[in-house]
Amino acid sequence: MFNFKQKNVVMPKDSTVSVVIVAAGSGERLAAEAGAENGKALLQVAGKPLIQHSLEIFAQVDRVKDIIVVAREIDILAIYDIVNNEQIPKVRNIVPGGSTRQHSVYNGLKEVSTDYVLIHDAARPCITLDDINDLITRLVENGRPVTLASKIIDTINRVQNGTIVDTLDRDELFVVQTPQGFNTTKLKHAHEKAIDDGFESTDDAGLLENFGEKVHIVRGSSQNIKITYPDDVLVAEAILAARENVYGVF
Repeated sequence: MFNFKQKNVVMPKDSTVSVVIVAAGSGERLAAEAGAENGKALLQVAGKPLIQHSLEIFAQVDRVKDIIVVAREIDILAIYDIVNNEQIPKVRNIVPGGSTRQHSVYNGLKEVSTDYVLIHDAARPCITLDDINDLITRLVENGRPVTLASKIIDTINRVQNGTIVDTLDRDELFVVQTPQGFNTTKLKHAHEKAIDDGFESTDDAGLLENFGEKVHIVRGSSQNIKITYPDDVLVAEAILAARENVYGVF
């Protein structure tokens, strides 16, 4: 684990949110199709390692106090070098991931001391400042668990044996994204209860739902895609390039 002691970083008085960036995936599906040699966190996307996009944007958010990265042990030194070489502020710790995403998040949560925490997948490099700030506002003002989500625009069918058996109501369907925001103590308890119960969820909102908490939707951009396959890299690079043309920065 690396502990960063960065100088000349003045935190606003209302910096009450920590961010855990989950970057411990091996990228096996990418490797299978594109021959990726490194873990997904170090995959080059728009001229930067994938993890760097998330680090840079969360470091710009005034209400983010610090950032904890969860990574594969083999990638930790490389991420440490990215943080130092690019002088990315607010990164406090880099900790090893676990055998599952849920285990990796819990490892990161152990390092969080603020009242509220955002959990974000490094595989989503196209998150925007506006969406992050909207999520934090809803989280801190209401104290309730929140997740970014975008509206489904396609027709969704339920299929059995290759045949459509039902058409689902799009008005009730959202694509759940990250970051997701939580009261830190409640999320830690949910993780600990999940360990005791042997319960596994694909995201942290699912953990809270399983234990009776209602998770609230914050509408986010459909551009906040998750990189899983090589084609996703091309889409993400197009999104980031379009933003650079408009704003001059990624």
